[in-house]
Amino acid sequence: MYNTHNIHFPVLLFNSDYKLMEFLQNVEQLNVTSKLSLKKESTIGCYIIDSSGSISKILDAKKIKNYYPFWKFEFFNPLVYVDLKLEKVKDNVPLIELKEIILKASKNYSSTKNNKIKTAIEKTTDYKDLISITGSIIDSN
Repeated sequence: MYNTHNIHFPVLLFNSDYKLMEFLQNVEQLNVTSKLSLKKESTIGCYIIDSSGSISKILDAKKIKNYYPFWKFEFFNPLVYVDLKLEKVKDNVPLIELKEIILKASKNYSSTKNNKIKTAIEKTTDYKDLISITGSIIDSN
């Protein structure tokens, strides 16, 4: 087991069946979640594919501290820092395999975003570019 300091950013975060993906640019985005999300263990079992082509599985998440200082009261679902325990699933995933995983997840987006992702997949030749371009597409309006 290891933690998020071994991850190369940016990353794509996938749910357990690789049907949904989220783009995360830095470690803080990965280590901050809502209290409700932590309680429901929504990230447990998710997979992280990082810019070096490694796949890691999230095994556990524990609250470290509140995101905002104690004097900034939050009424609903406050944010918290979490410590994630990860397990390396695979090192150096072949780029073609990563492209297939992204294509599978892209089917859940609009046809416009799906087409843009397909075009990006055809043009990219390294992990970091593939993840960055895919992330910018899914984060766009």
